[in-house]
Amino acid sequence: MPNVYPLPDLTPVSASGAATPQPATGAAPLVGAPYTPNVDPGLVAFDGNDYLHTINWRTFIVGIQYYLPPRGRIFISGNYSQGKSNNIANYYHPGARTQPWVNSMAVFQSSRYVDGNIFFDITRAIRTGLSYQRVDQNLADGTSAHNNRFELTLLHFL
Repeated sequence: MPNVYPLPDLTPVSASGAATPQPATGAAPLVGAPYTPNVDPGLVAFDGNDYLHTINWRTFIVGIQYYLPPRGRIFISGNYSQGKSNNIANYYHPGARTQPWVNSMAVFQSSRYVDGNIFFDITRAIRTGLSYQRVDQNLADGTSAHNNRFELTLLHFL
């Protein structure tokens, strides 16, 4: 799996919780002239010597969809994605000297997402579905978090 530099939009880990990079030295984030980098949050970070580094991510996503016979009015689908950074904790860990204003409990270094879905076409214009989703994350401070949820959907096509 390749490392991604920079991470493209809509990648499962594109919002890792990392803040917009700020130089480690100088004024605190809310003091003095604002620093406005031309880069999205979570793609790069400054180290303790004000050197800019990319945040390395390795990601993938896989999905499947199957329409059940005989008429295909019922279909099932599922997705799995995973992302891991081998260096984000170096810049956003609680003991890191850089980015001290970032809450390391909100920055994750790896994430897994899985969902399973079943949809039924009531008519050609109305579809309903049920979905289960789970997210597991390992945070930069060494803790982990997860979220389980169900979703009921009703769609109307014009």
